[in-house]
Order: sequence, then C-alpha cells, then structure tokens
Amino acid sequence: MEGSKDAGGKITHRMVCGVPLSKGAPPSKASVEYCQELIETYGPRSLSSDKSKNPQAMKIVDVVWSTRFRTRYAAAEQFFTYFGRDSDNDQARSTGARVCLIGDAAHIHPPAGGQGMNLGLCDAIALGPVIAAGLTAGSTHESDEKLRALMALRRERVGLVPHPPDQV
Repeated sequence: MEGSKDAGGKITHRMVCGVPLSKGAPPSKASVEYCQELIETYGPRSLSSDKSKNPQAMKIVDVVWSTRFRTRYAAAEQFFTYFGRDSDNDQARSTGARVCLIGDAAHIHPPAGGQGMNLGLCDAIALGPVIAAGLTAGSTHESDEKLRALMALRRERVGLVPHPPDQV
C-alpha cells in the first residue's frame, strides 16, 4: 500500500484486497471497522493498529471511497465460427461471414496482473498475419482451417492462465 500526504500532512492510503469466499460477500460500502479488520488480518504489519505488531500503530479513521468487484474468469466455447450459417459444416461460404473472437469478447479475466490485456494483445498479434493471408487468398477452405486452428490454439492458451478460485 502506498501512502500520500495531503496539504495538512494527513496520510492517505489506497487499499486493494482480495477477500476469501469464507468471509462471505464484501459489503457494498466498506466501513472503517471492516477495512481495519482486513488490514489486521491480511495487511502489512507496518499498517497494523496493534502496538505489539507495530510500534507506530496506525488506525484507519475514514474511508473516503470504497467499491467492490467480483473477479470472474470466463471464455467462449469457441473463438471461431460462421455468422449466418445453419451449421459449421455448411459449405456455402457466401451464406455466412467468418467471425473470430479475441480479447474480452473471447475471454474475461480480472484486472490484476493484466492477464486479460496480455492475452488480448497476443490474440491480435497472432490473428493479424492469418487475416492478411486470408485477405490475399480470399475465403477458402484452407484459410478457414488456418483461422480455426489459430483460434483453437488461442482458446487453449486462455485455459492455461492460472486463476485463484478462493478469492472474490
């Protein structure tokens, strides 16, 4: 936690904390007491209000603003399909457009660590040359298979990203 002093010398800290599911859902507006309990349980000793842990005990006196969000991991079943076709096997290419899902349209990750952003960038970088080749060659079975294979690989990579199941 980083602290900053205002003009009057008051130190303000920004607190970000995962709350284990065993503690239940966090309140929609965190109280001073709730935040202090999180600091005492999970925070650094240097911010503790317990003099036995921190000789210069610190106590939260005000919560300026609070919010909560639920971390969520999700991914589309497939990242490549055809729009407007009755089935994926429909060979009438003119009846459907190719659709590739990338980034948040394909997979959702919590903001911590930039995992979703990094995966989205990798999706875009990997897809660029395949789209360029498809534009050059036109809509062919071969270009569709390259897209399908690439998007299956991207889907597989999303599944490799670790996500802690015990945090909200």
